[in-house]
Amino acid sequence: MPKRLAIINFPKLRDTISLNFIKLEGKLKNNIMKLKSIAVLLFVVVSLSFSPFQKEKLVKIVGKVTNFENKPISKAIIYIDSVKTEVTTNKRGFYKIKLSSKVKDIGVFSEQYGLLSTNYTGERKIDFVFRGADDAVAVGGDMRIGVVYKTDLSKPKNNVNRGANYEEFASVTQLLNARFPFVVFDEIGGLRIGKGPNSFGADPTPLIIIERQRSNLQALLTLPTIDIKDIKVIRRGSEAATYGSLGASNGVIIVTLKGDKG
Repeated sequence: MPKRLAIINFPKLRDTISLNFIKLEGKLKNNIMKLKSIAVLLFVVVSLSFSPFQKEKLVKIVGKVTNFENKPISKAIIYIDSVKTEVTTNKRGFYKIKLSSKVKDIGVFSEQYGLLSTNYTGERKIDFVFRGADDAVAVGGDMRIGVVYKTDLSKPKNNVNRGANYEEFASVTQLLNARFPFVVFDEIGGLRIGKGPNSFGADPTPLIIIERQRSNLQALLTLPTIDIKDIKVIRRGSEAATYGSLGASNGVIIVTLKGDKG
């Protein structure tokens, strides 16, 4: 018995194929729209990342404001590029502020001591130390009213500028002025630590020890800074009392030279 041939309904097949093409075209259009949306979104994200109007990341700065006796100064106002901010020091003299890395100067103003400022070079910790009204030091024709200590917290602590590298100073006098704001030179070349002795007219010169030997002010001030390994200044107090038999009532300045084994 011969096989029957299947009858193909060409109109129906044509309609089915057309319908499938329409569906495929619709899916392609949807995918193209999605791709366009993704491309637009990527363009916006990339544009914003390079936009000059994007929000700049701020840097947090902390520090402390004290006087030459290491007493905290509260309610001191922080200035950024000579512009007053709302930031003030607390009762312990501490402050914290966020600023742009483009800032050039940071300063602090105290009604009692005045304005002390410094250039900003990326440090994360900046301490301000004011000298007393009677302790200002003439530097290059100006009255120097304080000292600023800067610390990059990302570096080891021995990089704090109170530390070594004494050879960067031309003289011991310059070194003491910069590193120890409570060490004060008078008009006649004398030296005292803080306010000096309690007795009126008494010699204010502190005990000076160089290489574990008692010395004098002239020997201290004529030392080449390149030979100095370390300088330690002790104010009056329990630590200075250790040297009491040598006459340490005015404080102590201890110098260690390079090459010393002790």
